[in-house]
Amino acid sequence: MFSVNRDIFILLLLQRNYFMKILHLLISFLLILPIYSFSQDGNAYGSFSGKEAKKILKKARKDVDYGNLKEATDKYSQLLKTDSNNSVYNYELALTLYNNYEQIKSIPYFERAIKNSKDTIGEAFYFLATAWHLAGKFNLAQNNYKVYIALIAKYGTNLWPEEEGELRNEVLRKVEMCDNGK
Repeated sequence: MFSVNRDIFILLLLQRNYFMKILHLLISFLLILPIYSFSQDGNAYGSFSGKEAKKILKKARKDVDYGNLKEATDKYSQLLKTDSNNSVYNYELALTLYNNYEQIKSIPYFERAIKNSKDTIGEAFYFLATAWHLAGKFNLAQNNYKVYIALIAKYGTNLWPEEEGELRNEVLRKVEMCDNGK
């Protein structure tokens, strides 16, 4: 009689284990379903197809051109939700913030653009240095100004020689200003 009870007990345990697996799969399905049901084109929430991202990027650039910086900022932020390391999105959002007198908010985006860019974005170092300068972080500003000067010396600019010299002098003056601010 004891072995019959034991067999029944084992059978009940197996059924309970099977029931738990089915319950686990059902709960997992129900948790993932809303993410896909409310997304566009079956992509997960917050992701776009390449065409959609290009459309949003084009609209954001148009907003910048027309001076609608708040709308452009929202569109770039939307794009960064899908690809936070994209150097173009980061750089253009940083420039938008910078030009909207939110230089300090632009710092993390300039840093990410520089870090993730395959090319050297010389101007990003200048804008980042200026943002750090305005934030009162004079050592960081000075370092980025110096990198910018080194990039100018190595690669030059598209400016006339006199204008390039004026730019170099302006940046050197800002380095001195950082020394005075310490």
